[in-house]
Amino acid sequence: MVDPIVHLPDADTILEGPFWPGPVRVLRAYDHDNAVRIEAVGVVDSQYYDRTITAEQFSAQVKEVVGGTHSFDAEPRLFRLAVEALRTHLAHSFDPQFAVSVSQVDPLPHQLDAVYKHMLPQPRLRFLLADDPGAGKTIMAGLLMREMMQRGEVSRVLVLCPKALTDQWRREMWERFRERFTLVTGELVASAFGQNVWAENDLCVASIDLAIQDHILPGLEQVTWDLVIFDEAHKLSAYRYGSSGKIDKTKRYMLAERLSPGTKHLLLMTATPHKGDPENFRLLLALLDDKVFASQAGLARAIEKDDSPYFLRRMKESMKHFDGRPLFLPRHVDTVGYPLDPHEQELYDAVTDYVAHGLRLAEEARNRNVGLALTILQRRLASSLYAVTRSLERRRDRLGDEVQQARQAGRVTPRTFELEYDSEEDDLDELTSQEEEALSGASTARTLAELEAEVQQLGALIELAYATQRKGPERKLREFQQVIQSQTVADRTEKILVFTEHRDTLTYLTQKLKEWGYSVCNIQGQMRLQDRIAAEKEFRGPTQFMVATEAAGEGINLQFCKVMVNWDLPWNPNRLEQRMGRIHRYGQEYEVQVVNLV
Repeated sequence: MVDPIVHLPDADTILEGPFWPGPVRVLRAYDHDNAVRIEAVGVVDSQYYDRTITAEQFSAQVKEVVGGTHSFDAEPRLFRLAVEALRTHLAHSFDPQFAVSVSQVDPLPHQLDAVYKHMLPQPRLRFLLADDPGAGKTIMAGLLMREMMQRGEVSRVLVLCPKALTDQWRREMWERFRERFTLVTGELVASAFGQNVWAENDLCVASIDLAIQDHILPGLEQVTWDLVIFDEAHKLSAYRYGSSGKIDKTKRYMLAERLSPGTKHLLLMTATPHKGDPENFRLLLALLDDKVFASQAGLARAIEKDDSPYFLRRMKESMKHFDGRPLFLPRHVDTVGYPLDPHEQELYDAVTDYVAHGLRLAEEARNRNVGLALTILQRRLASSLYAVTRSLERRRDRLGDEVQQARQAGRVTPRTFELEYDSEEDDLDELTSQEEEALSGASTARTLAELEAEVQQLGALIELAYATQRKGPERKLREFQQVIQSQTVADRTEKILVFTEHRDTLTYLTQKLKEWGYSVCNIQGQMRLQDRIAAEKEFRGPTQFMVATEAAGEGINLQFCKVMVNWDLPWNPNRLEQRMGRIHRYGQEYEVQVVNLV
């Protein structure tokens, strides 16, 4: 055997050089015919590499970053590195808030209280963090994770959140805590070729709606996690119906049920935990511990104390700076009430009669899809003339197509359209075009003659809607224009955030604002993530107005804007609080003005 040409690196040595895309950890190293063969695994990408390089290349271009196995006769600098690593590893024993010291955060009293008093001391964390919007719950989760990692308590972390928030989570975990999370997408899973991406990556963030898909869930269930975080946990919905006590669970809720027993630490985060239904709230908390929260009495005992080991909620009014100053400036809410013009009232009454009759028939037939379709129609009637007209047109066209197809096929009864919808009515504004088309075809008509009569009734309502539009701008639009003028009297460049519940109304308002000479950007539920991020940057920059649906009601930070107009008020008041939290949050330097059109 020939003598080694160079000093071969020991196992576990970390090397850097142009032969790998990043630092690698050595598995084995060989002297190989005047060359060096190195088998290693990437530190960042966890990929296997087998490289053979010349002795000259190894000596000149490969750098040893961290040594492998060394004895006490090794170089003094390596001994110092080992001592420094041990000192850092044990730093939490001497610094009770070590994560704050090593992270890029501006800690606040309520955040330190939540992490170091309520969550970190628990040996097995099962917790619902429910502070008001804008209080920095993501920062609290990051501090908790960092402290647990430092103590060796946590190494594998999974974050599940709405798709629109995945990039924000990954970005904040890296920028503030230097923890690099892998964004798990459908494309990443599909390209894994026999590998389980959930097992290959210790730190993962993913959309909860990706995780519930049938081809994704089995791989997720094969692995275990030390800490699982559900952001916007109010979307984990379950309800108990009727005297029978039947519980209806969404797929999101069932996913949390499956993951909860297999993780040591579980953190649920939401600013709006209670929807006014005590049983819904109990079922949410049952994800933490189904025995403690088995009844309403158990729930009351578990969360009634200020130091509850399961639950923490603080309102913005109670949050202070270290010097006692209020953390949040006041917000002012004005509600602008207005009557409909007579011709608008006529249309409103006519469509409402059509909806009420249809809902009675749907209830008798127990047809949930018809109920959903008519609920959407009524909500759009209250939104804008444009939105209700487009909805009536889509429904007429869809049912008219069914009439034609039935005639061609010689059928005397219409087909039944079904839509499998795993969410709540509060999300109906974010239906996909395919879901909306399916709902438009839902009818209680039992015969072809009844369906033809409904199509004729829709045609009459559309003609009435056209006639209403021809009589001039609707009253709501005129009120909206006055609100804008009152908010921009002193400063024509005042940024204004406008919320509506419907994409059709978003299109309508965007067009009107541009006609009035304003710059506008949009966020709505069907946008790609990169387009949504670009819209946020555009609004932060030169654009004066952002018109958005509920898709912008969670997870975006717009505290550079201080005026918000609710063109539509959501039926769920929790949604309204989430909306206001986009601008009334930490970092807002001005008093916030919110105007509701009713």
